[in-house]
Amino acid sequence: MAGGSLAGAAADDAADGTLDGMAGSTPLSQGAVALGSNTYRRVLGQAIVQWVGTQHNKTQLAAADVIALATALAADSDPYLFCTNQVAAPACAGGPLQFEPPTIAFQSPPTFVGSTTVTLHVTATDPIANVTAVHAQTASGAQVTGAFSAGVWTLSNIPLVEGPNVIYVWGVDAAGTGSLATATQITVTRDTLP
Repeated sequence: MAGGSLAGAAADDAADGTLDGMAGSTPLSQGAVALGSNTYRRVLGQAIVQWVGTQHNKTQLAAADVIALATALAADSDPYLFCTNQVAAPACAGGPLQFEPPTIAFQSPPTFVGSTTVTLHVTATDPIANVTAVHAQTASGAQVTGAFSAGVWTLSNIPLVEGPNVIYVWGVDAAGTGSLATATQITVTRDTLP
């Protein structure tokens, strides 16, 4: 998310008095990423912790220096800021920092195929930050990026070799959590030999 456009969206969000990802009854987004009440709490807190660990951080700060601030930000449940009509409710409570990757679930995956490629359909869910991308990689290193439609990510034309193929699938959320190291794996066997 670009900082300037996120600030503009935050101003639109705050105009109705509640930081809930809505401008009145209109949902707000940054490109393909929908905003919500956790954007300004948990996602921002996680982003602060993750940013200090990158090469872009030119300060002397490390994760240990910002974790208390990020944790307090993520857990903020101030009803004046986050609850409709400023009335406290469990639905608008903050929560802990979350650095878990999106959960991947395969939709009717094939076990055996007679073609040189396979297409996988998966759902990717994350309780805090929106899923922004889903990727697949074969054991040989070939990568495919998924396309999102109607709640399902489609990973098309994943190349296969004859025999068993291990395919790694992972999602990335708006906080940058998720990588090949956290991938879920599936085995698809290509059988084209008589």
